[in-house]
Amino acid sequence: MIFDPLRAPLRESAVVTQIVNGVADSCGDEPVAHSTEVVELARAVEHFINESGAADSVQSDHLTILASKALTSIGEMGAARKLVLFGTGMVRPSEWVITGFESAWVLDLRRITVRNDTSLELVFFTNLDTIVNSIADVWDGSDGRGVLGLRHVCAAAASLLGSVDNKKKLAGLALEIKALCSSRLEQIRKVRGWGSAPVVMNLDT
Repeated sequence: MIFDPLRAPLRESAVVTQIVNGVADSCGDEPVAHSTEVVELARAVEHFINESGAADSVQSDHLTILASKALTSIGEMGAARKLVLFGTGMVRPSEWVITGFESAWVLDLRRITVRNDTSLELVFFTNLDTIVNSIADVWDGSDGRGVLGLRHVCAAAASLLGSVDNKKKLAGLALEIKALCSSRLEQIRKVRGWGSAPVVMNLDT
């Protein structure tokens, strides 16, 4: 095991330690994740929380969002996105018998569905494309072999359509969502030189 000073017990508060460890866990391949800059960033977030008088009521996901915004403010967009995706559980690792030892990850689509937006569908598909691109390196170790499982596809489709009455449209949009992910992963396969592209599965079916 390689010793990582940022993963060692820190003489810091629970908030700072949680942020530092969260960044290391979620953004391990990003250079900033293993720099002392993260500790300073975490201290700045803690200072902000203390100044706002909400130190005792900050939830874990909210702390992750604050840390992500801090990463964005210093230009670490990739790390910021990964922290939100992995740190909030929007994207989680999964083990299924059918995948053997391949890399399987689950994306919760319900958590990226924005409501009350005039361009809801455009926002959703733009976000989905960005997310798939942001998490692609999880399949680098398996040369692209693995699975991307999509959870709550039907719920996301229904939210985009504003109704669940038209079953045909619902099914069609669910297929479109799956197809977009497959298409993006195939493009990424070519760019990253993978031997395979991850299989996209609709976990609702």
